[in-house]
Amino acid sequence: MSKLINIKKITANTILGALVAGSILLPQSTKQALAGRCDNNGHGNNDKINVTLNSGYEVTISRFDPSNPGNSDYLTRRIKSADSSLSNTQITEVINKIRAGSYDFELRGTNRSDGSNCTTSSNYTNSNDAVVGGNISGVDSLTASVNNGGSVTIPSYSSLVTEEKSAKGVDGNNDVDKTVNLNSKDFSDFLGNGTEDDFTVIRAKQGNLTIPSGVSLTNYVIILEGSNNITFEGSSTLNNVLIIAEGGNINLGSADVTDSAIMAAGDVTMNSNSTFSGNSLIASEGDVDFTGKTLNTESYNELDIIATGSSSVVTYDPSTESRAVILSNNDIVLENNTTLSGFVGANNDISIGSGVVVNNVPEDSGDSGDSGDSGDSGDSGDSGDSGDSATTENYCDVSSNVTNDNNITVTIEDATIQESQISSSNYVFNFNNPSFTSGGMTRTNAATTYTYEGNYTLSEADVWGGANGTRYIHTTLGVADCFRVLVDQDQKYFGFWWSAGDAYNKLTFKNDGVEVAVFVTEDLKNFIARNPNISNPSLYNGNPNGGNNADSNREPYSFVNIFFGSSVSYDEIIFETTTDNGAGFESDNHTFSTSSDPRGNRVTNDAPNAGDDNGEVEVTHTIAIDLLANDSDPNLDLNTDIWTTEELYISDIEGVDVSSGATVYLYRNGSDVTAEASPDANNSENLIGEAFINNNGELEFTAAYLPNMTPGYNIEYTLSDVFGDSDPSNPGTDNGTVTIKVRPLSD
Repeated sequence: MSKLINIKKITANTILGALVAGSILLPQSTKQALAGRCDNNGHGNNDKINVTLNSGYEVTISRFDPSNPGNSDYLTRRIKSADSSLSNTQITEVINKIRAGSYDFELRGTNRSDGSNCTTSSNYTNSNDAVVGGNISGVDSLTASVNNGGSVTIPSYSSLVTEEKSAKGVDGNNDVDKTVNLNSKDFSDFLGNGTEDDFTVIRAKQGNLTIPSGVSLTNYVIILEGSNNITFEGSSTLNNVLIIAEGGNINLGSADVTDSAIMAAGDVTMNSNSTFSGNSLIASEGDVDFTGKTLNTESYNELDIIATGSSSVVTYDPSTESRAVILSNNDIVLENNTTLSGFVGANNDISIGSGVVVNNVPEDSGDSGDSGDSGDSGDSGDSGDSGDSATTENYCDVSSNVTNDNNITVTIEDATIQESQISSSNYVFNFNNPSFTSGGMTRTNAATTYTYEGNYTLSEADVWGGANGTRYIHTTLGVADCFRVLVDQDQKYFGFWWSAGDAYNKLTFKNDGVEVAVFVTEDLKNFIARNPNISNPSLYNGNPNGGNNADSNREPYSFVNIFFGSSVSYDEIIFETTTDNGAGFESDNHTFSTSSDPRGNRVTNDAPNAGDDNGEVEVTHTIAIDLLANDSDPNLDLNTDIWTTEELYISDIEGVDVSSGATVYLYRNGSDVTAEASPDANNSENLIGEAFINNNGELEFTAAYLPNMTPGYNIEYTLSDVFGDSDPSNPGTDNGTVTIKVRPLSD
């Protein structure tokens, strides 16, 4: 049975959040008292809500988190997901009723389905209310009060699965777009991404599922049947995705997870690079080993971890402080020196390691806009000093220093160009107005307002910056620091003149507080220096306005374009210097547009597309197949003067490198084909033939004599592009298949 405890003071180590346990391992003595579970500080409860329209029609929104009730894009997405039949007028009515209603609570109740165990601050006044019991280990001193009572109500795993399927529009097998038999197929046979209104739904069976590194899934559902496991290799991106292992385990690898649900009948594991943002869920009937992190501890990044099994154990060991609600039907372990913002509840033991900090959810994180004039958005600072808008304490360290360009196309203009060249309507913020200061800048153009805040400096033109000899903006020089710009209407394009460039500048784009893209300028330096299409990289080095010195002559100056995809936009940009080694982030002519029409020399690289091929040859004869004839590269569509099909080539056949013209020896292995770089004398009876890539880029295949020939052999190859080779941080490959039929000799 659980016990209620009101934590007042812990010395040496601090626990200030909410804990629920059957017993907490503690060598110290305790006292008697009673405390409530929740305190309404204006943060989302993530429970379902019911909104009744004027017509009497009722809309139910599950896992609702209006941490900013003015956040209309978030509300629109959640409402559409809840009921796709609603008209735009009805959606607007729902939003207005939500804003006018009382749907905003501190923490959800332990009964996830209706929140009935959660009370508001009108009943309890202590902001550090907690529900715990028994013993606590790993703390030096505890003054606490304990009383018997209550228990943690854990929803069943099946009800969670049903709820998440319903949110994604999955109702039985009728909604499955494709069934993949993993005995003979793999992830490459899956379909492309879906839309918010029509998710791609894949049901896989008869084998484990391996998802290769670099995969980006959006609006996607994967359901794996049987006692099979799902493994993500390396890094991947999951945005609005549902992953279900009906009888096995899930290993997320280094996945970046946004607004997604990960559900396993077995265990869920990951590595320390895995990141969670938005409102995401990990649910398991087994154990959960949480070693990743949430993007930050703001209210828009709340992770639910729910272990429903009677012997489940949740181990909390993130790489940085994270925000989460952790519920276990059995045990929870908070590892040494970890920090949690949120709520912990277990029906058995909670073991707390030494140095553990459990923070109460911050009262003034800015999401309720308590200190702003408008009250809608403390983050956006629309009406002056709102929330944390005048500081950089939270938004600098927003992500790892790795480009996430799945939603953007990045290009540069030719050397010496210092203004945007896009043809669509745009607005330029150039910092030349003498009224602009380093204390904050706001300008409204037509109906759009642009607000700059944070640790920036405005400087007169010098060798390090100032497009066409004018004033420019930069971060604080010599230290890791940042500033941001907020736009009150969604944008699809951002351009800027990048001056005195180095590898330690980073741009993070957000929409409604959620990260949508990251670009690190190290990729720009690599592109200019390595890409074969830049005939004279030295043209970009040095300030084109003159006055250069030895240092500036080694640094690139370029106008950079960032275009957003059709389903993505931004309303916030964070400019960051990521090192204390003396670097700064200098820029000018910030250009904004609601249109996205890519142009320029492309920096980020997309993988090519390999089309399947066929051929037929007699035994002992040779056939040449032009594998590239039906292959393509999306980069070719951007600028045909820069990208050519000659940049595509075959890099390997069945895993053996053939890029330098080497011969590969192909062998039959059941229904599969394997390859060797040299003949295998012990397997000559299964030799299918020899293959290599000739000087024309064609596959030349010579068929060997093989008794009991199979009608056709499926041979896999890897299609690569040269930009993937010149910049390993942006690899460009795709797998293709060529089917070769070998005939007997004709008479």
